[in-house]
Amino acid sequence: MNTHIINDEVKVSYSDQFSVMTEEEKQKHFTKTSNRWCIDDKDRHMMISLGWSNKLGILSFLSDTRSFLNGFNVGMKRTLKDYECLSKGDLTICGRQGCTFEFSYTASDKPVKMFGRSAAVKLGKRYYLISLLSSNEEEEIRESTFDELINGLEYVGEQ
Repeated sequence: MNTHIINDEVKVSYSDQFSVMTEEEKQKHFTKTSNRWCIDDKDRHMMISLGWSNKLGILSFLSDTRSFLNGFNVGMKRTLKDYECLSKGDLTICGRQGCTFEFSYTASDKPVKMFGRSAAVKLGKRYYLISLLSSNEEEEIRESTFDELINGLEYVGEQ
């Protein structure tokens, strides 16, 4: 098991099967790479991204996690080919209420069906977005990997 601390606030524990992605690798997959930490498992065709908002100050009290995640969902719908939201729900992340959705789309560089799951949670004065993207069609593997990641997150920042 490996660990990484983001923003001196969030400790991420992840399987040895994953490797931290370089800036160049992130740029191949994401239009915005600042405020984003990524790992991938090339053998299982999975990528995990943990992104965050800058400190929001007063705005962090005026918005909610579901609105933050819905904004992300709308952006994906506009930019991803054949995007489809498959389900939405709630979950607990680091002892706080978060929300999640599952989706599918077609990869832009080749005709491969991709699957994803994203979750959002507010920790301190930032919103965090955790996403798993995969071409692996085995739902059980995707679910267990995502659950392992969510359960391996720990908020270590100021309460």
